[in-house]
Amino acid sequence: MRCRRRRPRASAPRCTRGCMAEALPSEAPASSEAQPPAHFPRELSASWPSAWRANPGSRTGALARVECALVNAGLGGAARLPDGARALLLDALAFVAHKVDRRHTRAAREWIDQAFGPGLAEDELARRVRRAFRHLFRVTVDTHRATRVIEPARLREHVEVVKTADVERVLAERRGALIASAHFGDWETMGAVLPWLGFDPLYAVSRPIRNRYLSLHAQAARERRGVRIVPRAGAMQEIPRILASGGHVVMLLDQRGRHRPVLAPFFGREAACERAPSVLARRSRCPILFATCAYGDAPLSWRLELGPVLWPEQTRRMDPVELATRINAELERRIRARPEQQLWVHDRYRARAPQPRELENEATDSVEAD
Repeated sequence: MRCRRRRPRASAPRCTRGCMAEALPSEAPASSEAQPPAHFPRELSASWPSAWRANPGSRTGALARVECALVNAGLGGAARLPDGARALLLDALAFVAHKVDRRHTRAAREWIDQAFGPGLAEDELARRVRRAFRHLFRVTVDTHRATRVIEPARLREHVEVVKTADVERVLAERRGALIASAHFGDWETMGAVLPWLGFDPLYAVSRPIRNRYLSLHAQAARERRGVRIVPRAGAMQEIPRILASGGHVVMLLDQRGRHRPVLAPFFGREAACERAPSVLARRSRCPILFATCAYGDAPLSWRLELGPVLWPEQTRRMDPVELATRINAELERRIRARPEQQLWVHDRYRARAPQPRELENEATDSVEAD
C-alpha cells in the first residue's frame, strides 16, 4: 500500500518506508535521543545521540521525480550487468563525461597537474582525467551493487582490515573519534563497514544532493548500511554531542573548505582546508583517526586502512594551519600510493574571497563542515 503524503499527527509514528522522501527537516524529533528509522540495522546500537534529521535537497517537482526514478533504474540495471559489460559501461560513461563536463574536466586537469607536475604528456593527462570520472561512476554503481548482494552485517567479510595499535586503544576506551578520510577508494563502503568493526554509532557529515528525492533516497540507502547522517547545516552544533557520547563522526577532508577555511599546503600548493577538525579537537578533546578504504583486486573486495591516530595531547598544541597541514600530508601519502582511486574531479584550488561577516568573526569558532 502506498503511504499518503500528509503531515503526521504529533503522536503518530514516523513513516520510514519509501515515502520518507516526503518528510520535512522540520519534522525531525526534538529530543536528542531519536528512534532509528525502521530500515536501520537492528544489530547496531539503538542509541542515537543526535536526533534523526532528513537531509533533503532543494529541487522538487515532477522533473526531479522523473530524474530520481531514471537514476535509480539506471543504477539498478548497471549493478546487475556482468563484470565485463559493466566495465565497458563505466568506460563509456567516463569518455562522455570527459568530453561533455568541461568544468570538472578542467578542475581535474589542474589538480592532477599540481600533484604530478607538468611532465605528464597530454595523452596521459587526459587518460587520468577519464579514469577519475570512471572511478566516480564505479563507486556509485558498486555501492548500489554491494547494497543489493551483501548483507550489512556480512560486509566485513569482504574487507581486509589493517589497523594500528592506537586504533585498538580508541575502541577499548570507548572514546568518540573524528575520522578523517577522503574521496579515495570506496568511501561509501568505508562508512558502511566501520560500525561493524566497533565504531558504533557512526555518523557521516553530508551535504544534500540538489534533487530532493535523490538526496533522501541516498540517505535511506546509507542508513540501511548502518551509517547515520548529520546534515551539513547545523552540523557543528550536533557533532560535539555525538563525540561526547562516544559516537564517531566521519569527515571527508580532501576537498575545498567552504566556510572560513584555513590555508595549508596540499600537493605542494596552498589550498583552502576545513577549520572544523581543529575546532572539534579543541572543543571535544577527541582523537582524530585516519581511515581510507581502497578497492582490492577481486570483485567486491576492499582494504581498509585505519590509523594513525592524533591524540588530544598532540592536537592541542597545533594551530588550525598546523593541524590541516598534518591531515593533508597523511591523505596525500595515501592518494599518491594509489592515484587511480582518487576523485580528482573537484576544483580543489579555486579561490574564494572571504565574506565581510566572516572577517568580523574570525576569532569565533562557529564553523560548518562538509
